[in-house]
Amino acid sequence: WSMGQFAIPDTDPKAPGQLYNLKEDPGEAINLYSKYPRVVTKLKGLLEESKRSGRTR
Repeated sequence: WSMGQFAIPDTDPKAPGQLYNLKEDPGEAINLYSKYPRVVTKLKGLLEESKRSGRTR
């Protein structure tokens, strides 16, 4: 899932979190999950909202 330049890739729910700045790091080499908890919370909320409304793939 993405929001602007940030994305959380689909992963195993038991795996540690992942967040990447796709604009600055398109190769997803630098995990920003711990550095931007507000962005993570926002993206997770958007994902859950989409799941509830049936708008996911």
